[in-house]
Amino acid sequence: MRWLFILIILAVGLNCVNNEAPSNFYKNSMVDLSQRESYVIKQDICPADMVYISGKYCANLEEVCLKWLDKPICTKTDPLTKECLIMNPPMRCAEFKSPTICRGKLTSMNFCIDKYEFPNKLGESPSLRNTWFDARDKCESLGKRLCVDNEWTQACRGNDNYPYPYGYKRDESACRIDLPWQDPTTHSFEQLNKTVASGSMPRCVSTYGVFDLTGNADEWAKSSGGTPYQSVLKGGHPHGVRNRCSARTDSHNEYFTFYVTGFRCCKNLP
Repeated sequence: MRWLFILIILAVGLNCVNNEAPSNFYKNSMVDLSQRESYVIKQDICPADMVYISGKYCANLEEVCLKWLDKPICTKTDPLTKECLIMNPPMRCAEFKSPTICRGKLTSMNFCIDKYEFPNKLGESPSLRNTWFDARDKCESLGKRLCVDNEWTQACRGNDNYPYPYGYKRDESACRIDLPWQDPTTHSFEQLNKTVASGSMPRCVSTYGVFDLTGNADEWAKSSGGTPYQSVLKGGHPHGVRNRCSARTDSHNEYFTFYVTGFRCCKNLP
């Protein structure tokens, strides 16, 4: 009886061991397979020159600046009292409070965006002096479309909702920003153009892997609303402006062109 009892115990134990190993193996294999499938999907769902963006866009992101680099500037005064009538707030924030807080609606986004500014080629200079119509037509000629401004913003913020593509602190060495202003009425295009080749500043990249979103070319996008025009500019140019993800310039119509106006394209998922 003692030997029979020992044999039963050994048989049960062996069965448990044999069942446990395949269970863990399949569990781990499923996790690895899921990760591999996710990686493959993200790499293959967009064309090779584009980046897959998937996340939740916040329509009202609270971004608190802890330190400004500029002072408010009075742009209009009363001729009699000299009282300031229009005060422009400071533009460039040295550091934002971490974390930012979403105070608005979240919208799921899934789309493709060019990795670099048009012509979207590593090492080439961005295309400049484009109107909004130029940007739209060039994207459509490639089977793409102009990005909507909130898509552009999501690609810049990342899922951590950063104020800058690289984080909370402004870094003039990361992106092409904070260069001295030059008067466009007294300088040639060649003198004014301070953009650099796409991808040449490797730290100027969002967490998604999109390059040169802030600074370099000022990028045209399609307005998601709140402006009389279809056209908005995102990212800012190199000459000491906001250069952050959420900001947009909506005061220029679709025919406006300047020495810094560039763009990048987006594309719907297949």
